[in-house]
Amino acid sequence: MPEGHLEFGETPIECAMRELKEETGLILQNPEELIFTNDIFQKDAQHYITIFVQGEVIGEPALLEPEKCVGWQWFSWEQLPQPSFFAF
Repeated sequence: MPEGHLEFGETPIECAMRELKEETGLILQNPEELIFTNDIFQKDAQHYITIFVQGEVIGEPALLEPEKCVGWQWFSWEQLPQPSFFAF
């Protein structure tokens, strides 16, 4: 999934739209915050809140950051591959 950190003063929706465009070239329309996770990585003393955003996309995904991602695929929420995230 496209991801990133909030820029100073940026809303979660603005961040999601920016990161999606930077990483895939897709434009997000009608975005809305969906759900969040609260992830604590004790070993690394890291704590992340992940905010999931959904909406409609325009375009086909392109691999714009090949050094960070091997490719994009579409999945329904009910059929997401496991594991969804790799450990840090």
